[in-house]
Amino acid sequence: MISAFDKLKRSLSKTKDNLLGKLSRVVGQRKVDEELLEEIEEILIQADVGVKATMRLVESLRKSAREQKVSDETSVMALLQSEITTILSSQQPSSLPNGAKPPEVWLITGVNGVGKTTTIGKLATRCSGDGKKVMIGAVIHSVLRQLIRLLSGRSAAEWT
Repeated sequence: MISAFDKLKRSLSKTKDNLLGKLSRVVGQRKVDEELLEEIEEILIQADVGVKATMRLVESLRKSAREQKVSDETSVMALLQSEITTILSSQQPSSLPNGAKPPEVWLITGVNGVGKTTTIGKLATRCSGDGKKVMIGAVIHSVLRQLIRLLSGRSAAEWT
């Protein structure tokens, strides 16, 4: 039986492959210099990694390139993977009284054509299937608003 996480991971593999492909093409056989770091930063920002995370990744790469003489594509990609794993695993859950679970709020942003609406629909379906109450709100173009309303109806999510 496939877990919900595995389904989500498979659904987002296209985005991951696109990001990794761009990074691999840029890194290639180049040495790590300021120009390369700027290109990596641009790719991460365009991929909606976030400014804070992007700056942390680029600074870590800059430091490692200086201290450990990281220069080949494999080492650069491994360093990025390691740092991303560190960022994602450092989330500290908040403690609430009486074991109550806090509500989760997800803000989905990005440029046109990167799959935000589809991802929202998939996340809503997955969470609804897990028995969670889902509410979708949007400040978007009216045509997309209609599509998100349709997707929220299909996933048993509440529309606001």
